[in-house]
Amino acid sequence: MSPTQHLLPSSSFSRHSNHPCSTSFLPPPPLPPKYNQLTDLQSSYDYIIAGGGLAGLVMASRLSEDSNISVLVLEAGGTADDDRGRIDTPSGAFYNSIVGTQYDWAHETVPQVNLSNRVVGGLEGRYVLGGSSAMNAMYLVRPSSAEFDAWAEMLDGFEDDESGVNASTYNWQNMFTTMRKSETFSAPLPDPERIANIHYDAGNYGTDGPMHVSYPAIQISVTGNWTSTLESIGVPEQTTPNGGNNLGGYITTSSINPTNWTRSFSRSAYIDPLPPRSNLHILPNALVTRIVFSDTRDSEGDAIATGVEYAVSEEAPRQIVNVNREVVVAGGATGSPKILMLSGVGPRDVLESLGLEVVEELAGVGQHLQDHLPSMQADISSAFNDSVTLVPSQYSEVQEGYKAIYQVNMEKFLSDVPQLELLLNVVGPNVVGIQAASQHPYSTGRVYINSTNPFDQIIVDPQYFSHHADVVLLRQGMRVARNLGAAFQALNLFGAELSPGTTVQTDEDWENWLRNSGAGTQYHPTASCVMLPRSLGGVVDKRMKVHGLENVRIVDASVYPFEFAAHLASATYGLAELGAQLIKDNPIIASASLATSDARTSSAGLAVWGTVVCVLLQLLFYL
Repeated sequence: MSPTQHLLPSSSFSRHSNHPCSTSFLPPPPLPPKYNQLTDLQSSYDYIIAGGGLAGLVMASRLSEDSNISVLVLEAGGTADDDRGRIDTPSGAFYNSIVGTQYDWAHETVPQVNLSNRVVGGLEGRYVLGGSSAMNAMYLVRPSSAEFDAWAEMLDGFEDDESGVNASTYNWQNMFTTMRKSETFSAPLPDPERIANIHYDAGNYGTDGPMHVSYPAIQISVTGNWTSTLESIGVPEQTTPNGGNNLGGYITTSSINPTNWTRSFSRSAYIDPLPPRSNLHILPNALVTRIVFSDTRDSEGDAIATGVEYAVSEEAPRQIVNVNREVVVAGGATGSPKILMLSGVGPRDVLESLGLEVVEELAGVGQHLQDHLPSMQADISSAFNDSVTLVPSQYSEVQEGYKAIYQVNMEKFLSDVPQLELLLNVVGPNVVGIQAASQHPYSTGRVYINSTNPFDQIIVDPQYFSHHADVVLLRQGMRVARNLGAAFQALNLFGAELSPGTTVQTDEDWENWLRNSGAGTQYHPTASCVMLPRSLGGVVDKRMKVHGLENVRIVDASVYPFEFAAHLASATYGLAELGAQLIKDNPIIASASLATSDARTSSAGLAVWGTVVCVLLQLLFYL
C-alpha cells in the first residue's frame, strides 16, 4: 500500500460515517448457470487466451461474437462463485474483500534494499476469473491525453507493416474512443450528488458498453468538503475529470452497477450477460504452463505457436490444446512475462541458466517493471546519465529503452501531467487516511523466473526507491497530505493525526519513515512486456504481436511503456477492446499443417451466480 496519513475523524464526521456495504439494499436473486459443465474440450481452437483476467475476458467476449470463431480461455484461478459477495466488496479499506484470500496470487517482492530490506506483498496477481477487476478498489480513472499522445509519439519511429496499424492507434483520441466503448455511464443519485458535491461531464463516458460506471449510492458528508478544502490549500477543482485533463480535485467514478449496487468487473460485464455461446469455452483452475512452438518457422523467421500447455494442479498431467490462429497472452505484468519465459522466450541469460531452450531471445521480457511510487523534478536532469546504471539488465537495448522512457517522463509529463495522487479513504472504524502516491516513477525493476516449475512464484524486484527522485516526491507528497489533513482539522472534520505522527518533521524523518514502514505498492505494476521496438527492449509491436513470434500477442497492462497518472483499469479495458478489434481486422492464421495432433483434454465448468450489494466512497485528487 502507498504511504497513508491516518487521522481520527472528529465526532461530527463519525456520526455520518456509514459503512459502504449497506443493508438497505437487497441483493438480486442468484442467476442461473450461464455455462454447462464442460465434459470435454475441443482438440483445437482458433484463439486460446492465456489468462481470464480483466483483458482476457474482454477479448473472449469480443472475439466470440463471431459464431464461426472458436475461443478458449485458460484461467489459473477459480470462479469464486461461493464468495461472490466478497468479490462485490471493494478492496483498499476495512471491508471484507477477497484480497489476501486463496483468490490472490499474493506475489511478494524480493527484499528491497532501499526500503530497509523490506519485502512488499501483494504487488499484482489475481487468482480468479476477472483478475484484478474482481478485487480492486473499483476506481475508474483515465490517463491524461498527454500520456497517450506521448506513447503514440514513442511509437512514431516504429517501422510500419502491411497491417496498417500505425502509431496514432494509441493516441488520446483513439484510446478515448475505445475506453468509452467499454462503458455505460449512469449519473449519481440526487442525494449522493448533493452530499458529495459531485461534478462531472457525462460526455466523457460511454453510453452502451458492457461495464457500468457510476457513483456509489452512499456518501458521507465530509466528501462535500473535499474539493473546497483542496482549494483552500491552492488546488483548484477539476469539474470535468476523465476527459483528458485530470489535474485538480474531484470525486471519481467507480466501476459499479447502479441497478443493484454491485461491482461491475470484466466477468459480470462481459461474460455473465452473454447468451450461451457454443464457440466460447472458459476453463478455470487451469494454469498455462507454456506455449508450444513448431520446429519450423515462417518465411520471416518467426516462431509459430501450435498450442498451449496447461495443468489443473502441480501433480496433474500436462494437457495440450492446439491453436489454429493465435495465442493471446493476458496474464498481467507478472503473469505474461512468466508464460513467455517458461516457453523459451525472453532474456538469454535467464533462460539458459535454467536449461530452457531459447525459442526467441528477447531481452526486454520482464524488464522495465514500474509501479506507482514517487517521482520528482528535483535532481532529475542532472542524474540522467547516471540513472542508466540503475537498470537491472546487461543488455544494451533494455538500457536504451530506459533512456527513452526516462526522457518522456522528463519532457512530456513534469509540467502538464499529474505527478501525485491523493486519495481519501475510510480505512477503519472512525479512522480515515489521506494516501499519497506518485504517478511516474523513475525507479524501474524486473520480474524473472528462477525455476522451470510453472507453479513456483515468479521473482519480483521493482527496485523501489533506487532513483532518489522517487524518494523526494513521496516525501513532499506526504507533506501535502499532512497540510490537507490540517485544513480538514481546521473545519473540525478531522481529529488527531495517528500516523506517521507529529514527531516526523524533517526530510530525514520522512525518508526514514518511508523506507522503514511507510512506502509500499499501490498494486499497479506495468511495463514488463513493453510495446516498443526490439532496439529499445520492446516485447510487442503495434499489433501487440510479440517480436519474433508469428502468432502470439500480449493484450494486458504489461505492454504500457510507462506508468499512467491513473489507475490502470480504464486504460486496460480500452486496450482490450482495441486488441480484439485489431485481431478481427488483421487475423493471423497459423499453418494448419504445423498443428500437432496429440492434444489431450480435460473438463471444467463455469457457473455464474448472483451478487450482493456493496457500495464504496471513492475520492480522487491529482496534484
